[in-house]
Amino acid sequence: MAVLSISTSAFLRIFYRLFYGLFVLSLFVALFPYISDVNTGGVVRLVWLALLLGSLIGLWHLYALQCAAIPVGSLAYENGFWILSNNKKEQLNCVLVGEVLCWPWLIVLPLQSEDGSKRFLLLCHDAIKPADQARLRTWLRACLRPKG
Repeated sequence: MAVLSISTSAFLRIFYRLFYGLFVLSLFVALFPYISDVNTGGVVRLVWLALLLGSLIGLWHLYALQCAAIPVGSLAYENGFWILSNNKKEQLNCVLVGEVLCWPWLIVLPLQSEDGSKRFLLLCHDAIKPADQARLRTWLRACLRPKG
């Protein structure tokens, strides 16, 4: 399969913002009654506030990690390996280790690198050119059929 160019996915970044925003909103809704309760002591309210603040910091860190993991570079298939290259010209040789999800707006490739680490490569519809996306879908349909 020829090299596919992967660009930054605005759709995936917006999806992450929406998901983490809803999670933050649910934290506020869940913890606000405990923080604003005037019948509890100040120390207990401070503990709830610290829990909320720690959760928000953790969520911000996870959001930053997810956004940094959005793939940008190229993808190719040679000699049984998926070769994932980023913009820094670092290459990662991987194999498929699970079922491939192929929706009209998203392709998910479960990959395992040679050192054993696993990752899911999320390719949204705006990250790949339409011709490259059609070629990848055709290749996946043709080559990943069950044998027998």
